[in-house]
Amino acid sequence: MKSFLLGLALLSACLTQAWGDDLGRIFFTPEQRALLELARRTQTAGPPGEAGGGLTLNGILTRSDGRQTVWINGRPHPEARARAPGTALIPLETGQQVRLRVGQTLD
Repeated sequence: MKSFLLGLALLSACLTQAWGDDLGRIFFTPEQRALLELARRTQTAGPPGEAGGGLTLNGILTRSDGRQTVWINGRPHPEARARAPGTALIPLETGQQVRLRVGQTLD
């Protein structure tokens, strides 16, 4: 057991020396975080499928506070609503709504 702890201490010392003390910032600064929050609140996403292509439900992100973001064609769309696990209800330009599963594409 003592040899294991000694080896662990030596390994830790070697890695610290190899990497140095400056590993860089892992998280955003308060200023960067404020800019990200502002961009999220003021984002103006048009209706999905406006580019003339199909609709692909890329994923549904659920935050720790329970709010959900639906990703369609690689962009978040606040007007789309997540439903059963892995599915979302997406409003179309025609006023209709379509239910898609994650990974499913509508032409």
